[in-house]
Amino acid sequence: MTPRQTGWLRRTTTLALGGAVLLLLSGCVYLRLLALKRQIAAFDQHFALETTDGLLLIAREPVVLSGDVRWLGIPPEMSSRHGNTEEWRVRWTKRLPPGSRETADYDLEIALTFTDDKLSSLRIPERYFGQLSKPFLVEMLRSLGGASVNKKKRALEASVGGPDEKPPDGRPTLRTVHDLLGVPTEQRRRGQHQYLRYRYTPVAGRAADKAGLFDVVLTFDTTSGELQSIQGRTPVGRLAFTFATAAAPQPPL
Repeated sequence: MTPRQTGWLRRTTTLALGGAVLLLLSGCVYLRLLALKRQIAAFDQHFALETTDGLLLIAREPVVLSGDVRWLGIPPEMSSRHGNTEEWRVRWTKRLPPGSRETADYDLEIALTFTDDKLSSLRIPERYFGQLSKPFLVEMLRSLGGASVNKKKRALEASVGGPDEKPPDGRPTLRTVHDLLGVPTEQRRRGQHQYLRYRYTPVAGRAADKAGLFDVVLTFDTTSGELQSIQGRTPVGRLAFTFATAAAPQPPL
């Protein structure tokens, strides 16, 4: 075998092994996320909530690892370790539309705590709940337990409420979303629907972290102004929420 052939074989073998490791890693992450979904389906058994200062979600039996969160495209901006506990601050910056002069801070921020490298709590600061209902957000979280999963397409679709159920309390409107998130990256109107698109990039604390783009489209009914669906694209797949109303058409963005 010539040196050129040997080099080609070495590179091919390295790529194949790397691909195999990645597939195994993705499979393990998928299994842990599936275990988390099963826990959410029995929400009160596996989670505790504190709502006096923001919204704190506590996992009684954590299953998701810090590496899984990074794999999802969510790196910490800052982190600190105290014994077997690691605390993350995660922040997303909004991509502004061309020519925007928005000066207010509309970045999104959450705090994550890992105990023995497992995600044990998630906190959303109180300042977001001037416009966002805590019960509504909790209902969205609970809906993930019954979401449909398409592993091949890497898609998760959750329905909040049902056709015979009352829509969840505190559902956002066009006005409250504008107040909460500011000027959208893009917006359009088609028939009875208004679409607001927001694009966010996680702020990574280290250059080695791969922070992926998060693309979210919110669909509203122009008559009532109420939110009808949320379509989100993450670095590793798609997440969708629909609410207890007729399904909205796919966003034209």
